[in-house]
Amino acid sequence: MKELLKLINRNFEDKEVQSFLTSYSTSYGYDDDEDEYYVSLENIGLEIIGDNKKRITTIFLSSNSRGAIKEYSPIKNGLSFSSNKSEVRAVMGTPTSSGNPLSDTILEATGGFDRYDNEKYAVHFEYSKKDSTISLITLMCINDAP
Repeated sequence: MKELLKLINRNFEDKEVQSFLTSYSTSYGYDDDEDEYYVSLENIGLEIIGDNKKRITTIFLSSNSRGAIKEYSPIKNGLSFSSNKSEVRAVMGTPTSSGNPLSDTILEATGGFDRYDNEKYAVHFEYSKKDSTISLITLMCINDAP
């Protein structure tokens, strides 16, 4: 996750971003409908979103339960997609904010979330309704976080 956090707020054209993309033999594209730049690596459950100026604002890491063929790793020492909410809190500490499980969401039911903010980033863990393990991690620039 540390490697990915370094990409937040960087431009897709930056050398470090290009090096990362090259390591996965991919490049970024543009979505006219959303007016944003993106990279989608479904095979490892990684999606990178940038604004219309090519600045990376959000990175999504999906678990196998959310469609990833292979899960991106490492997340953080002591954490994997099989970690549950208690294990996340043991490693990450007390969350900045949390939410209860939801069953009436547009996409799918969730087992709640924990969010950790600092001066640069927001790291959002969404948990599976089924077993409370991590289903989705969202990394955001703190200025772009809702």
